[in-house]
Amino acid sequence: MKHIFLDTNIIIDVFAARTPFDIFAIELFRLAAENKVKIYISAASYTTIYYLLRIQKISHNKCMLIMGDLQKTTSIITADSTIISNSIEINFPDFEDGVQYISAKSISKINLIVTRDKKGFKKSTLPIMDAGQAFNVCR
Repeated sequence: MKHIFLDTNIIIDVFAARTPFDIFAIELFRLAAENKVKIYISAASYTTIYYLLRIQKISHNKCMLIMGDLQKTTSIITADSTIISNSIEINFPDFEDGVQYISAKSISKINLIVTRDKKGFKKSTLPIMDAGQAFNVCR
């Protein structure tokens, strides 16, 4: 079983139906439902996901259903003081990407990071893939 970390943009692709990016992101969730992959996300992503979905005119109630579904289908990595401290030290050009990366690195089982922002993870020692690449590797 592959253990994958999803960047916030991949989750937004799914729940905001950002075609064509949502197609393979949805497939990753299907693989998780089939127990072929385990998906991890950072707890820090939840507020960003909610905020971006609300900007897309998705109702609060629908967003809360999405948050509940997301919690049931993924493993949440706590964004604690160690994650934040290490994110500051790694000094990624985008702090949020640094938090995502350090969150992923905190779980030794994670095999890759899935994102549409590959440039934001240039310093990564983990493989970086878009959703289509990750789907092909994980299926």
